[in-house]
Amino acid sequence: MVALQPEDVTDIDLRRATRGYDKAQVDRHLARVADAYALSLRRCEQLQELLRSLEDELDAAVGEAEASAREVARLIQRSPTTQAPPLETDKVLDKLEARLTRSENEREQALVDLRQMSEHASELGQLLQVLEAERVSTVIEPERIEEDPASATLMADLSTRLHEPSDLETI
Repeated sequence: MVALQPEDVTDIDLRRATRGYDKAQVDRHLARVADAYALSLRRCEQLQELLRSLEDELDAAVGEAEASAREVARLIQRSPTTQAPPLETDKVLDKLEARLTRSENEREQALVDLRQMSEHASELGQLLQVLEAERVSTVIEPERIEEDPASATLMADLSTRLHEPSDLETI
């Protein structure tokens, strides 16, 4: 059987008869029939594509279900009959616990280092304030630094601190 196309409905040559139908009315009706038929064909193609897509999805789901069932069966067959975990699991757990302990120790050391650096930064900030005050006073009264023994001691202390290795350099 040959498939009927919408053009087959509208492009037909009918013989004329003496008592026939109104040609314009027949043409309008055939055009409506052809449009409805074309719409039906498009819908049928869409439904066939949807069916193929759903079949593909179903095949994939069945494949996944079968693979999952095989994996469950394999796990059931391999599962130990006793409650003791396998030796490999114990080794993995021991390694993980050791890594956790090492990480906790490193974290604690980092916190200690951070506290020390914070204290050192605070000391440097205080020293900077003292130096800034001293700088301002020496700019205003340059001869005062030579006369004041406390300023001389502060400058010596500063010189010593600047030439000593700091805690930050040892980290």
